[in-house]
Amino acid sequence: MVNILDKNCELNESTTTTTTTTTTTKVSILIKRQTKILNTSSMSSSLSPHYNNKILDMIAVKPMNIIALIDVESKFPKGTDLSCLEKLHKFHSTHKNYIKPKSSAIRAFGLTHFAGNVEYNVNDFLEKNRDTFSGDLMQLVQTRTNKLGSQFKKSLDSLMATLNSCSPFFVRCVKPNEFKKPLLFDRQLVVRQLRYSGMMETIRIRRAGYPTRHSYPDFVDRYRFLIDGIKPSHKEDCREASAKICKSVLANTDYQLGKTKVFLKDAQDVYLEQLREQVLARKILILQKSIRGWAQPRKYNRYRQSSLVIQAYWRGYVHRKKFKIMKMGFMRLQALYQARLVSHRYNILRNKITNLQRFCRGYLSRQNYPKKLNAILVIQAGVRTFIAQKTYKRMKIESEKRMEVERFILEEQKRLELQVKNAKRAKKNTERSYNERLQQLEIERREAEKRERDEVRKKRDIIMNAKHSNDYYNKDDTNLVDEMLIQSNNSIKY
Repeated sequence: MVNILDKNCELNESTTTTTTTTTTTKVSILIKRQTKILNTSSMSSSLSPHYNNKILDMIAVKPMNIIALIDVESKFPKGTDLSCLEKLHKFHSTHKNYIKPKSSAIRAFGLTHFAGNVEYNVNDFLEKNRDTFSGDLMQLVQTRTNKLGSQFKKSLDSLMATLNSCSPFFVRCVKPNEFKKPLLFDRQLVVRQLRYSGMMETIRIRRAGYPTRHSYPDFVDRYRFLIDGIKPSHKEDCREASAKICKSVLANTDYQLGKTKVFLKDAQDVYLEQLREQVLARKILILQKSIRGWAQPRKYNRYRQSSLVIQAYWRGYVHRKKFKIMKMGFMRLQALYQARLVSHRYNILRNKITNLQRFCRGYLSRQNYPKKLNAILVIQAGVRTFIAQKTYKRMKIESEKRMEVERFILEEQKRLELQVKNAKRAKKNTERSYNERLQQLEIERREAEKRERDEVRKKRDIIMNAKHSNDYYNKDDTNLVDEMLIQSNNSIKY
């Protein structure tokens, strides 16, 4: 059953009455179920099966119950909330769960539920209970629905039948605060909701009963290790074995033995589980010790045989590796000795050939040296003569140009002095012309130097060509030396 949480509001109306009645009925069902289970097992219980019956009878069972009075008053056209309240006071004021206000001006009445006193305001009680339709709807439907209170009573009877035929599960929706905000917990609001929803009463009922229940075979199989001499459940009288276990372990604590089950409190169940874990831990340690005492010698012998085999293979491997290293060392020694002999013979032959090459090259160089020296001197003389002539011509041209410029400057100064009265302006123009002429001369000088560099480069190319021809002669000499070396090598072999 999914139930919306009810509570004691500041203003309780007719809808609140139905909600609190549902919660009270649910608590009564829970108590009856707990009592029925205990009675089936022939056990005594401190829970009363008639818990909440009186207030339920006053609300919905007795002939002149509260819901019936409200429905009857709703049928009268002139019925008012005040007349309904007076009838409630008249028929139920003597009931111990009914609270009549001290003043007649207060239009309310109270009920004492399991969670506390709840006061209900009768304003609009009849209007909300009538569930009226307009004339058109009445003609359309042609039937008349039950009053709201009667509808609730039928729904409650249907709910009771459903709860009696199945095992109910209750889902509680608790509001942590009135503002619907996260991370905000109102302790008083939550406690009030739990109290008026019947949760606290449900917990009290569970604690008053025996929430932990084990069948006798399951109890024997689970806790027979706690004392000695208890066999498995299929070999023992489970009831007597369970009684023996409880008497030995739990002593005079609160537990009961039913017809088919053992009933325990939460504290006794936790104690049995802790004791069982301790006993199992000790027995497991003994079992581990025995198994290890049996397995370790066998493992040791197996390890010993394995280590002997590994040692044999390892020693064989080490000796084979040493033999290969020694064999490789002798082979390397032989190779080094043979390489030493070949290297010694090669060095002797190389020294002889090097000496022969030195003598041959010296002879050839001495033969060609005078010719090369004369050629170099002739080239140097020609180049120096060419450079001196070019330098002389350039200096002569520059001197002539400079004299021409000076002459031109004098003429310009005279002409400007005649044409222009301002001597400063004439001087500036003259200097400008002089600078322009100097720039022109500088350009011409650079062009002359460039031509000289080109001629020098040509002369250098001529010298390089002469050197290449000299290399050709040297190449022929080298071939001659190589032929001599080959002949000497052949003579050494023979």
